[in-house]
Amino acid sequence: MAQRLRARRVGGGPSALVLVLAGLIIALVVTIAVLFANSSLFRDPTAEELARREALAALDQSPGDPGLLMTLAEIEYSMGRTRDALDHAGQAIDNAGETTTIFLRYAMLLAQENRLDEAKVALETELAIDHTSAEAYFLLAQVLDKQGDLAAALEAMLRALEINPFDGDFRIYYGDLLAAAGYEAEAESAYRAGLDVLPGNERAIQGLERLGITYEETSTPNPHGN
Repeated sequence: MAQRLRARRVGGGPSALVLVLAGLIIALVVTIAVLFANSSLFRDPTAEELARREALAALDQSPGDPGLLMTLAEIEYSMGRTRDALDHAGQAIDNAGETTTIFLRYAMLLAQENRLDEAKVALETELAIDHTSAEAYFLLAQVLDKQGDLAAALEAMLRALEINPFDGDFRIYYGDLLAAAGYEAEAESAYRAGLDVLPGNERAIQGLERLGITYEETSTPNPHGN
């Protein structure tokens, strides 16, 4: 019985089974070599990887620092490590107290995840800490707009512009909201005010075109729209 199970040899050479096994081993070695060559062990780390290492090292020195935790979260989110990012962002929020910008930055991550209700709460918390945050009102307007509350979005953008009236992006987005609400004359004014600050801005020009207005850039734009 044992003899029947032996592999047949031809001319004293290796059996077919040995050749197959040898081929598999060679393929496995090549695969492992390719994987290692593509791993961070055999290549320079990316800027994001280096930034993450630096943030982690800084946290070793200052555990629980909300700014460092949120920075780490933002780096990880840009790397596609969403679960780690939101976990570290949550830790930042737990430690934030009344530290400004932390809830705003958290809201930015939540908005990208389309977690709009949570983003709105984070922004309201930020504004309770710092009612002069134009960026928080700007993001709140975008969240409210996505939620379908156009009137509240317009109100938030008005607050943002009251705080920072010369921001071109604010003016242009306000134009978008006004146009969506049917206030075409006011939208035109907002787009033109945005173009005073950001000459040639495609979004503003396209907004005017949707209103049936052809924009011609002036030779001497006023950076303050006055």
